[in-house]
Amino acid sequence: MNMSTKFIKDREEEITEPFKGDLWGRKQLGEKLTHFISNLQCGATIALDAEWGSGKTWFVKNWKADLEEKNYKVIYIDAFAHDFMEDPFLILSMEILNIVDSDASVSNRFKDKFISAYHAVLPNLPMLIWSLAMTLMGGGHFSKGVQDTITTVKEATGGVGEKVGELLEEGLKEHLTELVDNYNTNKNELKYFKQELENLVKDLEYPLVFIVDELDRCKPEFSIKLIERIKHFFDIPNIIFVLATNKAQLEESINSFYGFKSTNSYLEKFIDLNIKFPKRESDSYVEVIRTYVSKFGLRVNNKDILILSAVFNLNSRDLTRILQKIALMSNFNHYVSIVMAFIYLAMEQKSMNPSRMSEKEFLDNFMNLLITHVKSQRSYNHSNYDFANVAKFADQYASSQAGRDSSGFPYLLKYYYLEYTDEIIDERTLDMKKSLKDDLKASGYYNETDFVKSWDNYINSGFIVN
Repeated sequence: MNMSTKFIKDREEEITEPFKGDLWGRKQLGEKLTHFISNLQCGATIALDAEWGSGKTWFVKNWKADLEEKNYKVIYIDAFAHDFMEDPFLILSMEILNIVDSDASVSNRFKDKFISAYHAVLPNLPMLIWSLAMTLMGGGHFSKGVQDTITTVKEATGGVGEKVGELLEEGLKEHLTELVDNYNTNKNELKYFKQELENLVKDLEYPLVFIVDELDRCKPEFSIKLIERIKHFFDIPNIIFVLATNKAQLEESINSFYGFKSTNSYLEKFIDLNIKFPKRESDSYVEVIRTYVSKFGLRVNNKDILILSAVFNLNSRDLTRILQKIALMSNFNHYVSIVMAFIYLAMEQKSMNPSRMSEKEFLDNFMNLLITHVKSQRSYNHSNYDFANVAKFADQYASSQAGRDSSGFPYLLKYYYLEYTDEIIDERTLDMKKSLKDDLKASGYYNETDFVKSWDNYINSGFIVN
């Protein structure tokens, strides 16, 4: 019987108690952010920058609920769900209009100016003609590229093409003349739109907060349009935009699409303030691990999971998914080394491809991560460890972690030492090494000599029910 490890996502539910179950201490960030925007005398665009899986969406939805309890007007949109639209100007305008309770005459004036402004910001020619028109040079003459295209249309399609070419040429000239004539009109329409938008929100008790989520998942052209529209048309007092995004991912997407250099800071032109999610501290991991180990009924020493979570620098989504998978394995009637499973799955989560490693490569990779982690901790006495000799370090660190009830982590380190030390070991120790290796393997694959391959077979071929 094979079973996949897909997970059921939590249902979307109305948040009745903001920041309930706040395992990462995000409420404090929300309070600081609320205090900051309440004192702003102008509009602003704030980037809430966090990596994938850090809980951005959970945070902004709970922060939205918290703000609403304080009588703020708050808009939340999933940008990714709207990136099929031609222009985000419509979304931004209508969401603001829908949430603001204003005098009917003010709303109607805003609608009128919105319609005029919407026409002004959109090209009203099909893309082919628009692209051709953009290559027009001065003096009322078409550039060689446009003229060649028109000539090709005429020659390739005979009499009908001749007529089409003439209409295309005539239509381009008329449209470009209209663009020039309407330039000042369109410019004024956009000015009037911003004035009416200011009138719409000026009497709000608190700034209107507009949260844009999932921006880094959108098509690059839509992301840029949305950010540019915010800056050019919605940058007014009493409206605060908060962009919840992985900024590095968004910049990489934009750079790749438009051919910018990787050092280009295009987004900085549109963002007034960057806020990074606070770094995870070990104290934050403690509560998360305690909660999920209890929820999933795992029999494991929490300190082992705490150390491993810190070593791999896991975010909340990574940690939860790994524990979910281990819980699923543990429900079957055979032995599971939770420490070994956690390390393997964490490597998989971090795209380290553990299945392609030999046992030595697998353990070396983990030991290097562990050494880096230990060196970064102020609480450890570094003089106790021989960092140059990895096998001895494993033995020394295992001794420092030993003595905990039901702890599997020191056993893994001890196995590494016994397997790869240059020191001579006796028969009794060899028996211990064999026993340790058995403990690190999943049942059903004891014929495997390499426990890394055992775990690859075990995890990726499905779960065996005895």
